[in-house]
Amino acid sequence: MKRTMKENEIKWIQQNDTETVIETLMDEYGTPLTKLAFSYTRDWARAEDIVQDVFITCFHKITTFRGDSTIKTWLYRITVNRCKDSLKTWSIRNIDVGLRHAAYYKDNPEPTPEEAVIRSSDNQILANCVMELPTKYLEVIVLYYYSGLKIEEVAQTLHKNAKTIRTRLRRGRKLLRDLYEEAN
Repeated sequence: MKRTMKENEIKWIQQNDTETVIETLMDEYGTPLTKLAFSYTRDWARAEDIVQDVFITCFHKITTFRGDSTIKTWLYRITVNRCKDSLKTWSIRNIDVGLRHAAYYKDNPEPTPEEAVIRSSDNQILANCVMELPTKYLEVIVLYYYSGLKIEEVAQTLHKNAKTIRTRLRRGRKLLRDLYEEAN
């Protein structure tokens, strides 16, 4: 009988000490989780604090991981929940996205000066449009496109049906396209 990924993850957790497991998870998921948290908070330092809290929680709870989802999905779910909790106490609309967000998601680190100006402008407009989306569309767009999660993983992360995620993704894309066209 073939072992599933979840079974392999549980076995891996059981075979290694907690510190080794957490260090491995931090190396593998630290940056993607921080990017995810940043997309919610629009503040890099705050995103790093949230992810640090996520890994502290993970350290304390990793031995209770049941394998209902993959570790990746579990960490993303904790991060999304921490971000939502954090946003309850902060007004995210008052934080300036600015060039930090646009520069962060650039594809090519060394474009020509002309390309850099065009890309920076386009990225900033797109980033601002993404941040204007209602939260239910923003989180799906960010998890799917920026974090690279599959539809099923996004559904598990947000505790939603995969069909709901597909619908939100489609509607979010349409809203984003409309906002982007309006901005240009």
